[in-house]
Amino acid sequence: MMSLFIFGNATSLVKLLHNTPRLVARPGFLNFRWIKALPFNPTDTSEGGYWESIIITSLLPAILGISVLLLLSLWAYCRAICCCKTKSRRKLRDSYKCHVRVMYFFLVGTILIASLGFLGDIAVDTGFADIENGVINVTNLLTPAKNIAIKTSVLDDGMLKNLHNVKSCPWPQADKELGEMKIEATHFGHSLDDIAISTKNTISFILNLDINSFLNKYALDRRIVFGLPLAFILVIGAITYIATSCIRSKYMLRFTFICLTPLCILILLFAASFEIGASLTLSDICIDPQKVALTLASSPQDLKQPFTIGDNDNHGLIYDEVKYYLTCTGTNPIRDKVIKANNTILGFQLKLNVWVEFCDPDKADPAVTNLINELESAIDQLNQVNTLIECKAINDIWNNVVRGGLCDSAISGFTILSITQTFSTFPWLFLCTIAASFVWRRIPYLPNENERRRLSNLLEDAGINDGDHYDDDNNNNNNNMNNGLTPYELLLNNDDNLGPINNSRNITDYESIYVNNESRTRREQVENDDVVVPIATNVVAIQENGQWY
Repeated sequence: MMSLFIFGNATSLVKLLHNTPRLVARPGFLNFRWIKALPFNPTDTSEGGYWESIIITSLLPAILGISVLLLLSLWAYCRAICCCKTKSRRKLRDSYKCHVRVMYFFLVGTILIASLGFLGDIAVDTGFADIENGVINVTNLLTPAKNIAIKTSVLDDGMLKNLHNVKSCPWPQADKELGEMKIEATHFGHSLDDIAISTKNTISFILNLDINSFLNKYALDRRIVFGLPLAFILVIGAITYIATSCIRSKYMLRFTFICLTPLCILILLFAASFEIGASLTLSDICIDPQKVALTLASSPQDLKQPFTIGDNDNHGLIYDEVKYYLTCTGTNPIRDKVIKANNTILGFQLKLNVWVEFCDPDKADPAVTNLINELESAIDQLNQVNTLIECKAINDIWNNVVRGGLCDSAISGFTILSITQTFSTFPWLFLCTIAASFVWRRIPYLPNENERRRLSNLLEDAGINDGDHYDDDNNNNNNNMNNGLTPYELLLNNDDNLGPINNSRNITDYESIYVNNESRTRREQVENDDVVVPIATNVVAIQENGQWY
């Protein structure tokens, strides 16, 4: 069992959630009102009723999150399209690594927090497994009791048959005693029939609740609610890594954080709303689980079988049995019937012993022998029924199911899931999106490997020893000129007024380069009149169409 606060005891969590105010709608436009938690009522679907309060309250974080998400999307769109321009490529390039680290910090934090939801999912599975096992164990206890009662109830037919077959006896009281034994055998059979019917009705009540089918029905939904948001976060993480470390694509990064990330945030918010709703519902049950169980036991419309289980005073058969097993106080209707049957069979046994003493002391009559054997079998089977329907065994199962499975593991698990999904959205994924907007603004100003290689070859063709490792002809790393910077580095570090180097016409497309005031032509001739401005001792830039390169 897993508890969020105290191991094995989530009482504080139950009280905290149950005392959370609930939001309900009132007639009128946007007319909402905070109220105290309503009593758990699974059939209350009315306006302003129980389920409405749960749904509206659980959706409140999602509604607030969507409002913030709209503002974030607008801000990200501005970052991507029109706003926050800068003229310094060098500053953008130098701050790239810092912003990437910040983005990855929030992205990894989002993944780790969302992954903590595994603890909640395991706790919910543990709680629901306890519930399923409890239902099975109670059924396994009562089913043998019912079967034994049914098996024992047929003994009265055998007893009556043997009583008709006993040999005549000269004892004056023989006929009277024989008649009384026939009456008691008939009463014994009726008592056993009542026991069988009572246990059958109790078992039917449990089975008609269909708890295991209900839990299995929503098992896949719970997996999707937890797994889908986590899968989205992992996909966003993988695409972000590719866009920043492999191909350095600002368009891929924009698409990820403008399209995929808002969708992931929406999924996380609605998943958290589902978990919050489940936590609130369980808290309303667990604040008084006995009252909820007795309410169900006194509601015949909730059951599929037509037998009577309660009257207006809630003193029906099933109600009394459920109350007895939940509290181990009062009387158990089944046990009362077992005691009645046992008293009947003991009275029958006394009369049979008297009959044997006066009419068949040698037990030579086969009918008498059969009666004795049937009595011993009936007494033994009644003892078995009495053991199976003891309160302690079923009450222990109830405590394990409710206090351990439902009101500890399950409610703690749903709460952990709601917290991890909410916090992975706010603030982690939101801040990650903001950091990503700074990253994609800087990607265009970073030279990729091909551009670096071609620029290095361009400088070498111009007769400049750039000292770069891409030089295939000269591996000497000559960094002594220009304060230890190579011409290639000077070109990158003295470009505050230069545009993106991966522009449609970038530095690798230069047809002409000037070194020490001499022009050296490379591949093509300059078609336009270009203004040449030196930016280093032996490296120049070209102004073309109002853009410096």
